[in-house]
Amino acid sequence: MKSVITVNPRGTLTLPARIRRLMGLGPDHVLLAEMTPEGVLLRPSSVVPVETYTPARLREFAVEEAKLARRLGRRRKG
Repeated sequence: MKSVITVNPRGTLTLPARIRRLMGLGPDHVLLAEMTPEGVLLRPSSVVPVETYTPARLREFAVEEAKLARRLGRRRKG
């Protein structure tokens, strides 16, 4: 399927409704735009939040792991 799409002065564009339906796209869906030799390729994508662990946050993890180890009892390996 081909469609003519116009880029507005702000640099945004709107995918035609039929294409959105065929791709299963709705509000807040994320697309990955990639340059290819043939032109721009749009593919569905996803965004996963990432937390950067500070030294303080790592200490919190260590404290919680120690508490869990005490509750479970230290089991011997083997």
